Amino acid sequence: MIIPRNRWIPMIAGFIGVIFILQPAGDYTSIWHIVGLMSGITLSLSMLGTRTLSSTDTSMAWAGHNWI
Repeated sequence: MIIPRNRWIPMIAGFIGVIFILQPAGDYTSIWHIVGLMSGITLSLSMLGTRTLSSTDTSMAWAGHNWI
């Protein structure tokens, strides 16, 4: 799956903004901060993948994927 550059740039800018606002410091960072960041990354990749595949697959193909 190839994701166009015009979709990567806003995603990266959004994560940089979140990290800038949270201002994580080494002494306050816990495993749950990393879990939250990884959750956001995987959710955004899932949404990008869904948007990319929706332009090529039909709704019947998506219905079939739910049964796998």
